[in-house]
Amino acid sequence: RIAIATDSSCDLSDEILAQYGISIIPLRIVYADREYRDRVEVDAQYVYERLDEELPTSSMPSLDDITATWDAIADEGYTHLLQICISSGLSGTYNAMRMCAEEYTRMQVTVYDSRTLSMALGLMVLSAAREIQKSGSIPRAIARMDRIRGSMLAAYVVRTLEYLSKGGRIGKVEGIVGTLLRICPVISVNDDGVYYPMSKTVGYRKSLESMKKEFKARFTG
Repeated sequence: RIAIATDSSCDLSDEILAQYGISIIPLRIVYADREYRDRVEVDAQYVYERLDEELPTSSMPSLDDITATWDAIADEGYTHLLQICISSGLSGTYNAMRMCAEEYTRMQVTVYDSRTLSMALGLMVLSAAREIQKSGSIPRAIARMDRIRGSMLAAYVVRTLEYLSKGGRIGKVEGIVGTLLRICPVISVNDDGVYYPMSKTVGYRKSLESMKKEFKARFTG
């Protein structure tokens, strides 16, 4: 019996996770006073509402959460697990789970580096779950994810540079100047699973137009 698990960066709804029997391991949302397990003790709305008070950081899942989730899956009689992770270029989650898998004895655990995140990761997880239901083959599920990863383009627009500056992703001066000029970059993830700016434009609407052009150039003849 083969199970599938991912982490809370996948952005799949609870309904889809339940429909396909996908387990989820929470990343950690870290504030000055305490840590929360993502999608268990805190949700995105809570983080958004507190952004003006404090910008949290994120951290990989705890070893206890990893083994507890795997143990729960093993308790249900599964013999194999395909664990699909947020990009190793963006988080230590993949490496942590890979090391855990080497020591785990209750199931055979295959850890897969998606080299992406968010809904791009979610779509890969969903495709793997459907392939497992269809063929019961982990190699086929991995091959299917590889094909999807090679043909997809995941991108988003950063409406303000304020939080990138506060989080240390860009310098303070760059953040101040960019905010004053209303620069809104379009961000994507490269083949190595690392963020890179696809384009930088002035104004949110122009950034959306730039992102649409990137998609059209990629997917239309």
